[in-house]
Amino acid sequence: MCRSGFGLEVSSEDGRLLDALSGGWTAAAVLAASRAKHTERSVRAVAAQAGDAPDPVGAILEELLVALGPDRTRLALVAPLPLLDRELLAIVTGEEGFFDRAVALGLPLTATGTGWYELPFPVREHLAELGAPDPEALAAAAEHYQRRGQLTAALQMLLGAGEVEAAAGLLAKAEPRQIERIEVLELLSVIDRIPDAVLERFPAVMLHAVRSCHAANLLQRRSGFLERLDAVVRESGQPALRRAVDAEIATDLALDGTTPEQAEDLARRVLAAATEAEQFTRARARRCGGATGLPERWRPGRSRRRQAGSAPAAPDP
Repeated sequence: MCRSGFGLEVSSEDGRLLDALSGGWTAAAVLAASRAKHTERSVRAVAAQAGDAPDPVGAILEELLVALGPDRTRLALVAPLPLLDRELLAIVTGEEGFFDRAVALGLPLTATGTGWYELPFPVREHLAELGAPDPEALAAAAEHYQRRGQLTAALQMLLGAGEVEAAAGLLAKAEPRQIERIEVLELLSVIDRIPDAVLERFPAVMLHAVRSCHAANLLQRRSGFLERLDAVVRESGQPALRRAVDAEIATDLALDGTTPEQAEDLARRVLAAATEAEQFTRARARRCGGATGLPERWRPGRSRRRQAGSAPAAPDP
């Protein structure tokens, strides 16, 4: 690791000393190697300095914090962030060159290969002790993650910091195409961490769950969310959301196969009232036959005749 990851020349004795210091803990070894690389000291010197401390990671990190001087409080803003880049650190800390300066002093950032960097979790834990999360910084970071296609990272960060209201608001504003890129079970695990009272203030989150559960054939979960959402929308009086919910109800009626007329009627009413901005709702309603009539297998009387074992009916005129 020292040679390939940090370009350091280390002897076998240095390696044993580093292993003894870290106790096999990768985070401690990475931090020591990073500190040695950026301070032009030997791994042996860095390891020896921290070797007598009860918390080697803390001892090495404290040296970095001293070097940062008054900027150490800014590192508390970095602690909640699961992914880092130059722009994000500039946004959160308010300093354009903070990323490069912190790396130059030995902050052990590891490139992920996707344009992001990560801090070892134990290092983030130590940095979190420097101060409480700043809600404004977290909100700015969440927006940055969302812009770069990392909605899940934004949500996990906000929830991890206890900002459930902010997480629900961010998820509610997400576009359907963004939601489709999240694994359904991962989405549900996020939603399950949001209290019911908060979900009721952000019903669009439940709508995302309803649609995603349909795509994954998780019909029981879908039914539970749809029932709750229907009740909330009945009281809230939001016409666009009402139409979105009705499109989902029409979908279930159509899939049931025994109420095709009701499905078509509801879908047609959704399409008659939906605006051009409600493209996803309109698309869901069209799938129920609301635009051009029901698919042949759902036409009135046809499915019942087939269920009774009779021959297929003649085509409709």
